[in-house]
Amino acid sequence: MSRPPRFARPGLKDWLLLAIGVAFVVMGLLSLPHKPNVGIVTIAFFGSCAVAAGHTVLRKRADSRADLRWAGLVGGVPIRPSRTGVWLLSLWLTILGAILVIFATSYPTTLRAIAWLILLIGAGMSFACARGWIPAGHLQFDPEGITIAGRKRSYLVPWDRIAAVSPGDMYDNPALFVFLNGVDGIRTEPPEDHEKTLKGFETSEAWAGAPIVVMTGLYKLPLPALVAALERYVADPSARAELAQRRLPP
Repeated sequence: MSRPPRFARPGLKDWLLLAIGVAFVVMGLLSLPHKPNVGIVTIAFFGSCAVAAGHTVLRKRADSRADLRWAGLVGGVPIRPSRTGVWLLSLWLTILGAILVIFATSYPTTLRAIAWLILLIGAGMSFACARGWIPAGHLQFDPEGITIAGRKRSYLVPWDRIAAVSPGDMYDNPALFVFLNGVDGIRTEPPEDHEKTLKGFETSEAWAGAPIVVMTGLYKLPLPALVAALERYVADPSARAELAQRRLPP
């Protein structure tokens, strides 16, 4: 978990993880004729790792090349997490776990336990998606501030309470870090949960380094554009008026 000052290009760790994943996939392919179970398990597990590492490399390359001289957001519209993204992740984990459970019978107990854990997590996520339990909440940008909503509670952070925003990574996933200059004017719905909101800020500060952390990948929001827009609204109060319109200005 890191919080770099700006958008960094893929580092040595990113390329190394990609290279390791690809190398093991090649080894799995070579072992298929002689040890099919070993080959299938190796390809499934390290192929998944290679896909995740490759996605991180491509994302960081694209983010580091972003040159945004102006950025804005559509105001007054709830931006919800991508259901497709959560469905794909849950199916990926379910299929991966099933492959490992079926073909890793000769592997040590620890690996077989991990296989079952992956399968159960994937199946649990799929069930939660089917029931509509996940994903939940939304983001919304208005002239008065940012609303961050979960399943049962939401809170609005006025623009004047935002000291700074910063792009970062959390476990190789893009994240927006929001820093506050106070908590006056922050409103929670329902109001009786306001103390939980403030406690959440403290927990996030201790765990992630910022009172508010938004995993932007869940919402399919490009982090460079989001950071540029939020910095403009924080620095220029007159720019916030455009958020009263449900479209970007020309």
